Amino acid sequence: MKQSAIEHAKDRLDRARDAVKRMEEAKSPSAIEKPWSDFLHSAGGIYSKLEQGAKGCGVSEGWFGRKKHDRKKDQLLSYLHHARNSDEHGIMGTTLQHIEFKVLNDKLKGIKMNRDADGNAMIQPVGEGAEIEILNKGIRLKAVTDGRYGDTFMPPREHLVDRI
Repeated sequence: MKQSAIEHAKDRLDRARDAVKRMEEAKSPSAIEKPWSDFLHSAGGIYSKLEQGAKGCGVSEGWFGRKKHDRKKDQLLSYLHHARNSDEHGIMGTTLQHIEFKVLNDKLKGIKMNRDADGNAMIQPVGEGAEIEILNKGIRLKAVTDGRYGDTFMPPREHLVDRI
Protein backbone atom coordinates (compact mmCIF):
# COMPACT_ATOMS: atom_id res chain seq x y z
CA MET A 1 0.00 0.00 0.00
CA LYS A 2 1.36 3.37 -0.92
CA GLN A 3 2.00 5.47 2.19
CA SER A 4 0.49 8.60 0.62
CA ALA A 5 -2.80 6.73 0.14
CA ILE A 6 -2.86 5.85 3.83
CA GLU A 7 -2.29 9.49 4.75
CA HIS A 8 -5.07 10.64 2.42
CA ALA A 9 -7.42 7.96 3.80
CA LYS A 10 -6.64 9.11 7.37
CA ASP A 11 -7.55 12.66 6.34
CA ARG A 12 -10.89 11.43 4.97
CA LEU A 13 -11.46 9.48 8.18
CA ASP A 14 -10.87 12.66 10.19
CA ARG A 15 -13.39 14.48 7.97
CA ALA A 16 -15.93 11.70 8.49
CA ARG A 17 -15.45 11.90 12.27
CA ASP A 18 -15.92 15.67 12.13
CA ALA A 19 -19.15 15.23 10.19
CA VAL A 20 -20.43 12.76 12.81
CA LYS A 21 -19.62 15.27 15.54
CA ARG A 22 -21.53 18.00 13.68
CA MET A 23 -24.53 15.68 13.30
CA GLU A 24 -24.46 14.93 17.03
CA GLU A 25 -24.33 18.65 17.84
CA ALA A 26 -27.06 19.65 15.37
CA LYS A 27 -29.95 21.56 16.92
CA SER A 28 -32.51 20.69 14.26
CA PRO A 29 -33.21 17.96 11.71
CA SER A 30 -32.35 20.22 8.78
CA ALA A 31 -28.96 20.95 10.40
CA ILE A 32 -28.12 17.22 10.13
CA GLU A 33 -28.46 17.01 6.36
CA LYS A 34 -25.24 18.80 5.32
CA PRO A 35 -22.96 16.93 7.74
CA TRP A 36 -24.64 13.67 6.65
CA SER A 37 -23.72 14.46 3.05
CA ASP A 38 -20.18 15.37 4.16
CA PHE A 39 -19.96 12.04 6.00
CA LEU A 40 -21.06 10.08 2.94
CA HIS A 41 -18.46 11.77 0.74
CA SER A 42 -15.67 11.39 3.28
CA ALA A 43 -16.44 7.71 3.86
CA GLY A 44 -16.52 7.11 0.11
CA GLY A 45 -13.22 8.96 -0.21
CA ILE A 46 -11.54 6.51 2.17
CA TYR A 47 -12.32 3.68 -0.26
CA SER A 48 -11.17 5.70 -3.28
CA LYS A 49 -7.85 6.62 -1.72
CA LEU A 50 -7.12 3.08 -0.55
CA GLU A 51 -8.11 1.65 -3.93
CA GLN A 52 -5.60 3.91 -5.68
CA GLY A 53 -2.93 3.17 -3.07
CA ALA A 54 -3.36 -0.60 -3.48
CA LYS A 55 -2.75 -0.58 -7.24
CA GLY A 56 0.52 -2.22 -8.19
CA CYS A 57 1.02 -3.97 -4.86
CA GLY A 58 -0.25 -7.57 -4.97
CA VAL A 59 -0.85 -7.99 -1.24
CA SER A 60 -2.64 -4.65 -1.01
CA GLU A 61 -4.68 -5.33 -4.15
CA GLY A 62 -5.87 -8.61 -2.61
CA TRP A 63 -6.69 -6.90 0.69
CA PHE A 64 -8.59 -4.12 -1.05
CA GLY A 65 -10.46 -6.63 -3.21
CA ARG A 66 -11.75 -8.30 -0.01
CA LYS A 67 -12.80 -4.92 1.41
CA LYS A 68 -14.61 -4.08 -1.82
CA HIS A 69 -16.38 -7.46 -1.63
CA ASP A 70 -17.37 -6.70 1.99
CA ARG A 71 -18.81 -3.35 0.88
CA LYS A 72 -20.86 -5.07 -1.81
CA LYS A 73 -22.24 -7.78 0.51
CA ASP A 74 -22.76 -5.84 3.78
CA GLN A 75 -26.04 -3.91 4.03
CA LEU A 76 -24.60 -0.88 5.83
CA LEU A 77 -21.45 -0.53 3.75
CA SER A 78 -23.38 -1.04 0.50
CA TYR A 79 -26.01 1.50 1.53
CA LEU A 80 -23.37 4.11 2.39
CA HIS A 81 -21.69 3.57 -0.98
CA HIS A 82 -24.91 3.95 -2.96
CA ALA A 83 -26.22 6.80 -0.78
CA ARG A 84 -22.99 8.68 -1.53
CA ASN A 85 -23.49 8.07 -5.26
CA SER A 86 -27.12 9.17 -5.04
CA ASP A 87 -26.14 12.29 -3.10
CA GLU A 88 -23.40 13.15 -5.59
CA HIS A 89 -25.17 12.35 -8.85
CA GLY A 90 -28.88 12.45 -8.04
CA ILE A 91 -31.39 15.08 -6.98
CA MET A 92 -33.66 13.12 -4.64
CA GLY A 93 -31.63 13.32 -1.42
CA THR A 94 -30.93 10.50 1.01
CA THR A 95 -32.86 11.61 4.10
CA LEU A 96 -36.39 12.46 5.14
CA GLN A 97 -37.38 14.63 8.08
CA HIS A 98 -39.90 12.91 10.27
CA ILE A 99 -42.05 13.90 13.22
CA GLU A 100 -43.61 11.55 15.74
CA PHE A 101 -46.59 12.87 17.66
CA LYS A 102 -49.35 11.74 19.98
CA VAL A 103 -52.98 12.86 19.66
CA LEU A 104 -54.13 14.27 23.02
CA ASN A 105 -57.87 14.54 22.40
CA ASP A 106 -60.57 13.41 19.98
CA LYS A 107 -60.96 16.80 18.26
CA LEU A 108 -58.23 16.22 15.67
CA LYS A 109 -59.57 16.43 12.10
CA GLY A 110 -56.23 16.40 10.32
CA ILE A 111 -52.65 17.63 10.27
CA LYS A 112 -51.31 20.67 8.42
CA MET A 113 -47.68 20.32 7.35
CA ASN A 114 -45.27 23.07 6.35
CA ARG A 115 -41.68 24.20 6.94
CA ASP A 116 -40.18 26.88 9.16
CA ALA A 117 -37.63 29.47 7.94
CA ASP A 118 -34.77 26.99 8.49
CA GLY A 119 -36.45 24.29 6.39
CA ASN A 120 -37.52 22.13 9.31
CA ALA A 121 -40.75 20.16 8.94
CA MET A 122 -43.55 21.52 11.12
CA ILE A 123 -47.00 20.12 11.87
CA GLN A 124 -50.09 21.79 13.25
CA PRO A 125 -53.31 20.10 14.34
CA VAL A 126 -56.47 20.88 12.37
CA GLY A 127 -59.71 21.01 14.30
CA GLU A 128 -61.22 23.34 16.91
CA GLY A 129 -59.42 22.60 20.21
CA ALA A 130 -57.36 19.75 18.72
CA GLU A 131 -54.17 19.02 20.63
CA ILE A 132 -51.09 16.98 19.82
CA GLU A 133 -47.80 16.40 21.60
CA ILE A 134 -44.59 16.28 19.57
CA LEU A 135 -42.66 13.23 20.75
CA ASN A 136 -39.69 13.27 18.41
CA LYS A 137 -38.30 15.19 15.45
CA GLY A 138 -35.49 13.73 13.43
CA ILE A 139 -34.03 12.42 10.24
CA ARG A 140 -34.61 9.03 8.68
CA LEU A 141 -32.62 7.45 5.91
CA LYS A 142 -34.58 6.71 2.80
CA ALA A 143 -34.14 4.20 0.02
CA VAL A 144 -31.63 5.37 -2.58
CA THR A 145 -31.51 4.46 -6.25
CA ASP A 146 -28.36 3.94 -8.27
CA GLY A 147 -29.02 5.98 -11.40
CA ARG A 148 -26.66 3.90 -13.53
CA TYR A 149 -28.59 0.63 -13.16
CA GLY A 150 -31.84 1.66 -11.47
CA ASP A 151 -31.15 -0.56 -8.45
CA THR A 152 -32.71 0.55 -5.17
CA PHE A 153 -30.97 0.15 -1.81
CA MET A 154 -32.96 0.21 1.41
CA PRO A 155 -31.59 1.65 4.67
CA PRO A 156 -29.61 -1.10 6.37
CA ARG A 157 -30.95 -3.39 9.08
CA GLU A 158 -27.74 -5.37 9.56
CA HIS A 159 -23.99 -4.84 9.58
CA LEU A 160 -21.22 -7.45 9.44
CA VAL A 161 -23.59 -10.26 10.46
CA ASP A 162 -21.52 -12.93 8.72
CA ARG A 163 -18.49 -12.02 10.82
CA ILE A 164 -19.96 -12.84 14.22
